[in-house]
Amino acid sequence: MSSIDRDTLLSVLPEPLKNDPHMLDLATTAADALVSAWERTSLPRIYSALDTVPEWILDVLAKELDVMLYDKTYTVEVKRALVKDNFYTYRHVGTPKTMVKAMEDIWSEVKIEEWYEYSGSPYHFRVILTGDYSAENDALTKKIIKQTKPVRCVCDSVQYYSTHVDVDAYTDSVNIGCDVIMTSVNLEEED
Repeated sequence: MSSIDRDTLLSVLPEPLKNDPHMLDLATTAADALVSAWERTSLPRIYSALDTVPEWILDVLAKELDVMLYDKTYTVEVKRALVKDNFYTYRHVGTPKTMVKAMEDIWSEVKIEEWYEYSGSPYHFRVILTGDYSAENDALTKKIIKQTKPVRCVCDSVQYYSTHVDVDAYTDSVNIGCDVIMTSVNLEEED
């Protein structure tokens, strides 16, 4: 693959434009943008291999792409999902859909109820989650809510419906300013 750089792009600029400082500044800015775009064209090859790359590459990519919610202590599956969803997350941050998408990597079922769906106060919401409760899932869920919720919105409660409850993990959970409601149910028996 050939490469492209700023000097190559500026070399084709006509002499009268090279002598005008304003035009040279504009051309330099445009050249830098083109070089940056050219360098990013290799990203699709990386994304197509995300399911097979080693964990250390995921850590490097997360740092390089400034992946929201990323933590090196997460499982490889969660890391892959966070890196894959990074562009979507940044494009839609501050929407309920972003919270749901981020939490779907952890929980089997995620529901965000807006204030008008449960007679709450305006700009309030609550989160209803189903799946196996653990301290790691709890911490990641609260981190997701803090970092992806709209700034003006308030989380009234997080409701966990779990087939497995780690009581020690529940009592150690971090408060994010909303009620935490824990219900342990045997979902297998409801069929």
